[in-house]
Amino acid sequence: VSTQSTGVEGTVIKEGTRIPPDSQTGLINSIAWRGDLMVLGDSTGHLSYWDLKARQSRLVPTSRGSINKVLLAPGRNTQLLLVLFNDGVEIWDSAEGEVLSSLRSARPGEIVDVDWGASDRPIIIKDTGAVQIMDVNLDTAPAPLSALSLHTPVWLPFLYKQKEMLTFKIHLQHQGWKEQWDLECPSSCTPIIWESMLHTLKLRDKFSTLTLLERCLVTAALFGDVVEWRLWQVLAYYLDQSSPLSSAFDVIQDNESYAKDQIKRLGVQESCGVSYKHRQHCVHKHILLGHTDKPVQLLLEVEQDSPNFYLDSLRASLISSVSDSEVAQSTMKLVATNLIANEHLLEGCQLLCLIKKAVDACRYMQNFHHSDEAIWLAKVALTP
Repeated sequence: VSTQSTGVEGTVIKEGTRIPPDSQTGLINSIAWRGDLMVLGDSTGHLSYWDLKARQSRLVPTSRGSINKVLLAPGRNTQLLLVLFNDGVEIWDSAEGEVLSSLRSARPGEIVDVDWGASDRPIIIKDTGAVQIMDVNLDTAPAPLSALSLHTPVWLPFLYKQKEMLTFKIHLQHQGWKEQWDLECPSSCTPIIWESMLHTLKLRDKFSTLTLLERCLVTAALFGDVVEWRLWQVLAYYLDQSSPLSSAFDVIQDNESYAKDQIKRLGVQESCGVSYKHRQHCVHKHILLGHTDKPVQLLLEVEQDSPNFYLDSLRASLISSVSDSEVAQSTMKLVATNLIANEHLLEGCQLLCLIKKAVDACRYMQNFHHSDEAIWLAKVALTP
């Protein structure tokens, strides 16, 4: 392994300093670089310090096996180097090449990654998902929140034990084992955490007047459970349809509300688009919605020198002349079927929608694996 620095002048890359390789250097696993100092960690457990300005290098053995990662601490006046091994972590003085502190893990691979939070705060990530912010001596880390004597209550569910938080959640939502719901601390949970939660979030006043459904909705929000929150929102709508569902729930809405939202969305798309492809998308959606005037208007806006002018003019004439007669309906359906059979699915479905055959259009879309489009059309064109 050898290193070479390069410089850039204008658009030209020029060759700079070259440092010859060391015969004892193994496979390089990680590189840290700041200014004129470059540090390499290899598979044999050696740290290679390269001074790019002085064109010198030195090899320092760590005697701890393969090095997985090396990181120089941030800041101009610090020379600390964080080194990750399979069995632990060390902090080195890169100027002196000496170990300042060392930490051995309980088992190989327990520490999966390291980083610097500040120039004197190494961060260790373990395979259990735990994140520890330590000092440069690697002997101080934050204790679990349940073990701290906090002056101000703190409520951060994801910093506590998962089992305890699930117990809290179930206890807040529904207590089927009790005749009357209350806010007493569960026997399997830490009282100080329970009280801090009630105090911080002021739940005693909030929960006393809530129904079961409202408690479940608020609890999901408190714990940041987005999926469960959406579930209770939908359930609340179907149990009490006093107000329509938000457009964020998309196809779960009733057909009428969904169609109104899609028409509004289509209006926004029309105002934003200028390309021919975008205009054709709006024409397609309008036809599926059962509109005739708007797609005709959009088709006739094509410039006369456009290669699509003739075809779009014929399409506009066809949409305007749609008749309810049996012969016209049969002809349109035959043409639509032929188009679909010849790989013109969208055009064929447009013709079916023009003659009020949206059900057939949905079936064709499903058969040709256009499921999302079929759902969209069913929501805006079919009645339950």
